[in-house]
Amino acid sequence: MKLQCAVVDDNTSVLKLIKESIQEGFRNHNIDSNIETFSSCPQFEKRRKEAQFDIVFLDINMPEMDGIDYAKFLKDHETESKIVFVSSREERVFEAIQLQPFGFVRKSSFLQDLSEVIERYSNIKKEDTGNTTICVTVHGRKKTFSIKNIAYFEGCGALQIIHLLSTKDVEEASSSMETLENSLKEHGFMRVHKGYLVNFFAISGFDGPDLLLTNGERIPISRRKLQTVKSEFLELCKKYSVLTF
Repeated sequence: MKLQCAVVDDNTSVLKLIKESIQEGFRNHNIDSNIETFSSCPQFEKRRKEAQFDIVFLDINMPEMDGIDYAKFLKDHETESKIVFVSSREERVFEAIQLQPFGFVRKSSFLQDLSEVIERYSNIKKEDTGNTTICVTVHGRKKTFSIKNIAYFEGCGALQIIHLLSTKDVEEASSSMETLENSLKEHGFMRVHKGYLVNFFAISGFDGPDLLLTNGERIPISRRKLQTVKSEFLELCKKYSVLTF
């Protein structure tokens, strides 16, 4: 999935430059990013209620709302977004550090500081691939789930039921099965049936036309997809270095 980034700066003339520099920086680390720009914190806050962002590049000195005050707001609301302050006011770096941001980019040494932040984030992301998350709409609100904790999705009309490995409780995602399949295929999810999208890491084996899951459940495999599912399973075993006998 693409890395979702936001840039908040009241100087609209530099927003494009910052966006392009960030995009190029992540591209150099083979990370595909989607970057949205905002000219104020209130403008970004409206968008934040609709979407999940992995990293937010936040200018400190803005007229409508101070970037540091807004960062405190984000912390209070337990957002998982990484915060990177971008500012020409270097004397405020110590004030910003109290909020434990992911980084601080000085505009006076923009490219150097940005490069260091992107490299550090990229390294962490590569080391933490097992903790990838997905953000879906549940009862009208955005909710984030750890991909490794999802056993499978079960189709139910316009909703997809999320079955988790950690609990017997389920959640209902407002998304099409096709959208979920396209987003999660690269993370080892297999469409084994019209109504089932299963996490490879939740599979313990096969029993005739059924998949056996690590939580004891059985998932039916479409008869016409049985051989394809078995082939995909073996390919994923190779990809993730899972031994089969």
